[in-house]
Amino acid sequence: MNTLFKAFIISFCLSGILAGTVWAEVPISVQSHGLIIQIAQERIMLDKATVEFASIEQVDSRSGQCSIFIKLKSAAANQLELLTAKNIGKTAVISFNGKVIISSIIQSKLKGQLVVAGLTKEEAEQFINSL
Repeated sequence: MNTLFKAFIISFCLSGILAGTVWAEVPISVQSHGLIIQIAQERIMLDKATVEFASIEQVDSRSGQCSIFIKLKSAAANQLELLTAKNIGKTAVISFNGKVIISSIIQSKLKGQLVVAGLTKEEAEQFINSL
């Protein structure tokens, strides 16, 4: 896995982009476990109710970091699109089990397919198995 990919950590497929990684402290209210996208005080929990399909896409043999492809169900995809459309220029935070994976500035509205990287293989498998 190249350094640029490691630094970017998250990309959204066919739907928009988040610009640059922001490593500042970002207020986050994570009160449940799992994979969560939070923007301002709103959040989307990625679980059985919101995810149509998910798979481990890539594992870096050196670092053990994984990428997960996620396709959201229609209602969750619409919620993500509306949430990101009204929050362009604000910070989105993605966390797993209370640990912030990344925070980035929203550059455009996002739709229902995304790739999340920066999880360990165990975390990625735990997420996939929770679905």
